[in-house]
Amino acid sequence: MTHFLSSSSAIAISAVLAGAALIGCTSTDVVEPPAGEANAGKEISLSISAPEANGATRADTDHKLRYTAKLFQGDYIKDSFKFLERKEAIPTDGESATIVFSVPEGTYSVILFADYIPSNSSPKDNGLYEDRYYDTSAENESVTMKAFTTNNGSTALDYNCINNDNYDAFAAYKVINKTESKYETSIELSRIVSKVRVVSATDVPENTKVSSISFSDFSYIPEYSIASGHAVGHAESGKMNLRNNSLSGMSKPAENELFYFYSFADGTKDNFLEDIRFNVEFTDNSTRETFVPKGTIQVRRNYITILKGAFLAEPAPELGDIILNLSSDQNWENTINSTF
Repeated sequence: MTHFLSSSSAIAISAVLAGAALIGCTSTDVVEPPAGEANAGKEISLSISAPEANGATRADTDHKLRYTAKLFQGDYIKDSFKFLERKEAIPTDGESATIVFSVPEGTYSVILFADYIPSNSSPKDNGLYEDRYYDTSAENESVTMKAFTTNNGSTALDYNCINNDNYDAFAAYKVINKTESKYETSIELSRIVSKVRVVSATDVPENTKVSSISFSDFSYIPEYSIASGHAVGHAESGKMNLRNNSLSGMSKPAENELFYFYSFADGTKDNFLEDIRFNVEFTDNSTRETFVPKGTIQVRRNYITILKGAFLAEPAPELGDIILNLSSDQNWENTINSTF
């Protein structure tokens, strides 16, 4: 896993023009303008990018960035709204793309989301791609993290937000007041997740190595509202019981990073996660269990939280009894005589 592209790819949907020569027109002939000219004033053209996708948390090279745009009629937050259309774009070279909608005058809301999908993904007949790490299927502004789900719905750690930079995600929300003219704008999407690194402040004990890390409890925030800019719900809704599931070895042994994971988070205030309990297992068959209580790990959008602790330290020696054998001389030292 490595961390988180510079020309544009354009997607424009317009009517197919059938070119025809107009011969012998009289004063009563109605000559329609070319469809392209007719639609030009109806277009909303969005040039979108995610600059933070070029940063240190770039996803795996076998994945590609996908932009999703959902168009709603009305102001999504202030007014009643109606879902109209969804389009997607894959940048061919870089992180920018263009998405075009053809609509009449009016007020519209656009929900923009960018995530990573496998490089070998192909669009379906409707031009849309299969979701991988996030569920974007709802005709609303929310996205949900598919944090511990495989394609068949079972729980498995090979498809999760632990040690997986492909969970990096970006979003933006914009209200557009469309006039009779073509509307063009550039929009930058911002990161909407937090990355949590769990790092040991102590080294691996001598003569052994970390063989696996297993989890019995795990916590993250699974849903995000793009229009409001808030992580939805409480962390306990993302609490998972992962007994008998483990990761092999450490994420970055040289830095004593045991593992890292992603969670949705707010940008203006800290969110706090629930309990996390994990067990580090060594090649000498010894183990270290760690319990991180709720309220310890705080997450904020576009922030990296580093949780440090003596997770690899030798266990403290067991406490034993201190036994005191008390004795005294049987012969009294002296006699005190008291008279009254």
